[in-house]
Amino acid sequence: MFLQSQRELALGSRFKAVSESLYSVANAAYRAVGVTLDAHGFPVLRYLQVKGPAAVGDIATAIGQTHSAVSQNASKLQRGGWLVRRSDRGDGRRSVLALSTEGERHLQSLGPIWCAIRRGAQAAVKRSGGPLLDGLGKLEIELAGGNVLREILAEHARLSAAKPVIKPFRAEWREHFQSINAEWLERDFSIEDADRSVLSQPEKYVIEPGGAIVFALVDGEVIGTCALLKAAPGVYEVSKMCVATGWRGIGEDTLEIYDGLTIQIFAELLETHQSFPDFNIPPVIMDEIPRQLALFARRDLSFPVNGGEFLAQYTRFDGQEASGRRLIKYLWYPWVIDCSVRWLEFAEKKQLPKEQRVQVKRALGHLVVDLGDEALKRAQRDYTFFASEDLYGLAGIKSLGH
Repeated sequence: MFLQSQRELALGSRFKAVSESLYSVANAAYRAVGVTLDAHGFPVLRYLQVKGPAAVGDIATAIGQTHSAVSQNASKLQRGGWLVRRSDRGDGRRSVLALSTEGERHLQSLGPIWCAIRRGAQAAVKRSGGPLLDGLGKLEIELAGGNVLREILAEHARLSAAKPVIKPFRAEWREHFQSINAEWLERDFSIEDADRSVLSQPEKYVIEPGGAIVFALVDGEVIGTCALLKAAPGVYEVSKMCVATGWRGIGEDTLEIYDGLTIQIFAELLETHQSFPDFNIPPVIMDEIPRQLALFARRDLSFPVNGGEFLAQYTRFDGQEASGRRLIKYLWYPWVIDCSVRWLEFAEKKQLPKEQRVQVKRALGHLVVDLGDEALKRAQRDYTFFASEDLYGLAGIKSLGH
């Protein structure tokens, strides 16, 4: 079952499901012997039978349900003729619930079926392999005392502070390689036979042919995985790379992972809008652009440049199929300048908040005034590609009209 696969994470949902299953079994037993009682009403009726008339609030406290839940349940039982509402004999200003005469009579004959339900539940617990009721009682004490909440918050703080680590394949993590990938494949696509083979036998289809599988862990929890398929000597293809739901986008702002590429995309979107005014940039992106640009007011040219290595399949001159790798660097400096210039033009035209414009101007001034001379010197000694992009970014300053 799905909830079982979620283990302790779904403990509350599993208990709720077990509770509803027990209610369903009890109702089936009641119907089999001609009793019309809904098992959901048992706690209220049993309390009134044992303790006598009581206020809704007192019953709620005693049986561990909310006032609203008891009140709604009581209304159903009243419509069914099981109980009545009447004034409290000790305090005429409040009402209490009490068994109706008919309800009292019906309950008096339910001893055998209740005993049968208890014995059936007892046998089920015994077959389950342990004193479940004792454990449940301890859990109820933990929940009522706040220990569970305190432990949850402590664990959350620990997980939030932990950094992801990458570990090589272990046999005990094989199920995570399958489950994490199957989750997104089933949701967004479909699992094909080839996928099933790789996911169920990763050693055979990935590791033994010379590839590798790695896992991302946070405080011992497997949160992601990736396979490297050997394509040629020294060449690997990234495959089956996925992060478990609930763990995506944590730790760092994902827009800063390849910030050079991100800012370049922002700049291209702004340029497209300038050329085609009917082209609308999504509001969520427009809100993000100035926030990202403002971050560069604290950066110098020693900040590393992100890049990615890509595998490309191609046909050689002799007609043979081959593959090769290429490293692409995502330069941030020139594109922050270009994007800042374009965004400021847009912001002035649209009269966007002054605070945002000031922050972006401060970042742009830092890049040009504080770092411009160093950038020009770097352009003279760097690769032509790097130099041309740096000069491209600096050349865009003229569009500000300063």
